[in-house]
Amino acid sequence: MKFTLSFADFAHWSLEAKAWRVESGRYTIEIGSSCLNLPLTHSIEVLGNEEGKSERFMLPSYYAP
Repeated sequence: MKFTLSFADFAHWSLEAKAWRVESGRYTIEIGSSCLNLPLTHSIEVLGNEEGKSERFMLPSYYAP
């Protein structure tokens, strides 16, 4: 299985910064038929955005602040 995750897929809205933020760290992607059956796992290292830097992402409208 192969798929692409963008930087925006790891973003959350920061009320404090009033901007989209991605926290640096190791993320584990788990894929399966349910939360009790996750046979596919892979960890990746993500470098987050700099503090104070505003990023614009193309996210669904329901994420709009």
